[in-house]
Amino acid sequence: HRLARELHDTVLKTLHGLSLEARALSSRTATTTPSVKETAQYIEEVCSRTSREIREVIFDLRSDVETAGIASQVAKVIDYWSRATGIAASFSLSGEDVALVPEPARQVRNIVSEALTNVQRHALASKVCVTIMISAFELNIEISDNGHGIGRDISELDSFVAEGKLGIAGMKERVELLGGRFSVTSDPSGTSIGFNIPLPISPAERLDDGPDTNSHS
Repeated sequence: HRLARELHDTVLKTLHGLSLEARALSSRTATTTPSVKETAQYIEEVCSRTSREIREVIFDLRSDVETAGIASQVAKVIDYWSRATGIAASFSLSGEDVALVPEPARQVRNIVSEALTNVQRHALASKVCVTIMISAFELNIEISDNGHGIGRDISELDSFVAEGKLGIAGMKERVELLGGRFSVTSDPSGTSIGFNIPLPISPAERLDDGPDTNSHS
């Protein structure tokens, strides 16, 4: 826990500061040449990606991911993000929590973390709602915000990639690698990201007690 606190209070905050400075430099279009703007955007993306990786390390240091249910793990990710950003977040679970093997669990956490990062960076949202539904054979997660929306058809994934906006494409790829389906709906009142993946485990492996429905602000 001491290592987790140190990573959060030093490395993670430094990376966050660098990311904000790079974003500010990139936005000064009147005084920034194209090459400087491109470099600033690259620095911002690297800082954000590394921050997500360090958050994963912090999460692993603070929790027993081998036995914790996936809903419990996602709830902790949401709680940590809400406290760090000040954006209100609610969480609800329908069904019984279930433990996944480490790699799929890590991928699910990464998808949720990426969605939350996009909310923080782009949505100008004041609230996020995360809903998890677990059935006998499927895990379904939906992350919704009340931000201003994406502003274009989500089918234009190629244009997002060409502009260096890899978050949505990366989430979709992670879901598909898990054998699941990914969707995004967006309008001026907010964005909803949903995905579901098959559960390759038997009901006997489910956990008795999942996390209680809760909210953070």
